[in-house]
Amino acid sequence: MAKSSDDASASEADPASQENLPDLETVVSETVAALRNSEGTDIGLLDILAEHIVTMNPADDAVANAAAAIEALAARCAEEPDHGKSGHD
Repeated sequence: MAKSSDDASASEADPASQENLPDLETVVSETVAALRNSEGTDIGLLDILAEHIVTMNPADDAVANAAAAIEALAARCAEEPDHGKSGHD
């Protein structure tokens, strides 16, 4: 039996139905931690995104700051002398 729209909106408004859900900050931090531990993740890029973009309260200039940090990371990676390998996963 399909839920009516009244049933769906009632469950969304019912805090008891959501008590087992983690808060958004927990989801964000656990997602970043999972990515950090994943093979193939560029930790430098992840750190930049976590600092500027993937945060609960990004600054008004978060995108510009992240872009500048990514450009700086790219420049450092391009200058590394180990035959094009950046040392990032």
